[in-house]
Amino acid sequence: MAMFLVAGHRTLVRAARVGRLIVSLEAGTAAYSCSVAGRRVGAGSLRATAPQTTPTHRFAVREVNGFGEFYDRTTGAKFVPRGSNYIRLAPQVDTFGRTHVYHSTFIVGVYEPARADAALQRMAASGYNVVRVFLNDTCARGCIANMATGQISPAYVANLVDFLRRARAHGISAMLTAEWLPSGAAYDAIAQGIRTDWFEDINTVFLSPQGVEMSVLFWQSLVRELIRQGAPLDAIFAYSLWNEAFVDSAHRPFTPLSGPVTTANGMTYDVETDRRRMIDDAFVYYIDRVRTAILELDPTALVTMGFFEPKEPNPSRRGDPRLVRTAGVIERSTADFVDIHGYPGGSLDLPQLMQNFGIVGPTRKPIVLGEMGAFRNAFGTVDDAAAALVAWQRSSCPYGIDGWLLWTWDTDAEQPELWSAVSNGGTLERALSPEARPDACS
Repeated sequence: MAMFLVAGHRTLVRAARVGRLIVSLEAGTAAYSCSVAGRRVGAGSLRATAPQTTPTHRFAVREVNGFGEFYDRTTGAKFVPRGSNYIRLAPQVDTFGRTHVYHSTFIVGVYEPARADAALQRMAASGYNVVRVFLNDTCARGCIANMATGQISPAYVANLVDFLRRARAHGISAMLTAEWLPSGAAYDAIAQGIRTDWFEDINTVFLSPQGVEMSVLFWQSLVRELIRQGAPLDAIFAYSLWNEAFVDSAHRPFTPLSGPVTTANGMTYDVETDRRRMIDDAFVYYIDRVRTAILELDPTALVTMGFFEPKEPNPSRRGDPRLVRTAGVIERSTADFVDIHGYPGGSLDLPQLMQNFGIVGPTRKPIVLGEMGAFRNAFGTVDDAAAALVAWQRSSCPYGIDGWLLWTWDTDAEQPELWSAVSNGGTLERALSPEARPDACS
């Protein structure tokens, strides 16, 4: 007769028999022992850990009378994202050895927690509730991933986690936005299978199966590291898969025009005659595949992707080879909402801009105007800029726009060509403030 004892609970097992002992343990250590015929033959301790649970995100989307809106899971009340883009820009060397000015908000050794906290505190005081920030995976040193291995940098993510904790303390949720993919061995291994006679440059990301799988690797690696570091995931408003997604007509498979080409979704298209459908399907597939991968780890997260305006039917961005299509994403993708960008004072007025985006009124999917700003060459005074942005915001309401984020909060030194929220003592901050204007559409 053998006796097994775990944390004071025991079971007896007769010779040549199998026994089972089920014990519920609290986190910590518990002693165990095994005795045969009254003689102890084994002993030790077990370490029990509490199961990790992923925090539930505070905000979700729902349909009301056939139209999409955000709501607060804790109260059930409708939620309207109103806030700003918070960015830092600095010279840096990219993974190709080139020096350029790019997003530096969370770069290791560059991140400024006190400055970020002061900005978040001021945003909260004005009633803003969402901040959009950029992840940098293209610099050679201090970025989100190791340049050689492609592995996520714990130090970089620690800066991001610090920001998320500060944002949550001020009652603000953060949209995490990416714009490219890391380099390194983990990504190189996937990239080996790319059909370079079909795909090159950014078209590889959205059209090739390998580009989609590299994106899955990046986002799952990031979410795993956030969870490992105990990040307040409930302070994340959404994961934005790409700042402004596009494919490029100056690169394969669009030049030279030659089909057929099989894209990531396994479908084959003639590039010359079926280009629009190929792009529509590619963006939908990309979002659906990467979003599914994120939800495997963070099941209540919101996932979106950003776009500047398509070039048709109203001519826009003349001479720009970048191709954008959004109607399919809005109508068919599983994106929780779509992030569009548009600035007053440009070549298109708001009705033309919305027509190019394929938005004629409220949709079943929420739409956020994730970038709206005012260039100084279009608006000579900050008061003119404030009046234009308020009118832009109000005029977008009949189209069902569900949220607005200013570009930017405080980049007068880094982007002097734009008015920021805090320019001239905070004129735009006050004009767009939910404290001053609780109803953005009034």
